[in-house]
Amino acid sequence: MRTFVQLAELDEEAAKEFECLIVRMNAAYSLRNTIAHSVWAKGDEPNSIVPQVMKARGKIKLSGVNLKEEKFTPERLAAEASKITRLTEDFIMFAKKHLGMVPDANPEDASLTV
Repeated sequence: MRTFVQLAELDEEAAKEFECLIVRMNAAYSLRNTIAHSVWAKGDEPNSIVPQVMKARGKIKLSGVNLKEEKFTPERLAAEASKITRLTEDFIMFAKKHLGMVPDANPEDASLTV
């Protein structure tokens, strides 16, 4: 992705905007992997769960994931999903403005075409 944007010869402001998007994408990707690939345990607080990683070298072992906020509630998961939706919208706006891409006709599909 960065190579494609380098080829687009963005001005300094647009390049900074893109780097900010990349940081947000990496954070979302990391959180998505934690949510999708963790084994979940009941949290200490009501209505919360905590991610755990299962290691199966020799004995099977569960260990907590080192996140700043390890507890997940339905409200937090909904808030994180909203952030990812906003990130998608921001990326589409960036791509339209700086890369000449437009969203496909289907509004349910967030893909872009050149």
